[in-house]
Amino acid sequence: TLIRQRIETGGIEDVIKALDEEIARLRAELEELNARIAEIEAAIAEKDAEIDELNRMLKERLQRIKELEAALKGSSYVAVKGDLVDEMLAKYIQNCPVPVKRLGGGFYLFGLKKIFAKILNGKLVIRVGGGYMVIEKFIETYAEQELQKLNKVAEREGVSSFMDLDLELIALGPKQPLGNSPTGKSPTGKSPRTTFNASGSLNGTNRKTFTGSPKAIVRATGATETTVVTTEKIKKQA
Repeated sequence: TLIRQRIETGGIEDVIKALDEEIARLRAELEELNARIAEIEAAIAEKDAEIDELNRMLKERLQRIKELEAALKGSSYVAVKGDLVDEMLAKYIQNCPVPVKRLGGGFYLFGLKKIFAKILNGKLVIRVGGGYMVIEKFIETYAEQELQKLNKVAEREGVSSFMDLDLELIALGPKQPLGNSPTGKSPTGKSPRTTFNASGSLNGTNRKTFTGSPKAIVRATGATETTVVTTEKIKKQA
């Protein structure tokens, strides 16, 4: 080699110079190899990312196929005989990928969306905002976004398909038990009535009881409405 020749023919300075040159050459080769390694690693990382993306797309497609198959199996909607709205709706939702459930009174659950359907000029229409949209246009407009919403909810709930979800519970919440009225009315739907003792003390002596609204009691007894309301408050506190 060149180094050996210089060792045999030259002095120590030539040997050192030859070694420095060889070191520089090897370092240049090393840098070149490192650059090639970095390029290969970047290409591998890019391919790995591409593989991950393809796997994600494959998973989405398989999930979509599963959902569509499940929707087709569960799409045998049975209309209520004699209900023209329900019978017309059944014709359109047989091949609709979004699950539809009848709530009653013209209301339906379209996926997680509560809708109202009616027949207008011989056509089935769905109420949208302040107007109506024919059923074909409604499905075309809202089916895809409703499917996306269902998929997100299924993913959030950790189930394989939105067909495993209780869509009515998610969309409308738990059903209100009978007797629990959020309006403060009695189970019959009427407002609670006020009871007032027209004569006698508050301890019950010589008591005559009137039942009705404060204004009605005022008319019947001549008491002031303030007295009636105050008495009612005292009874509640007791």
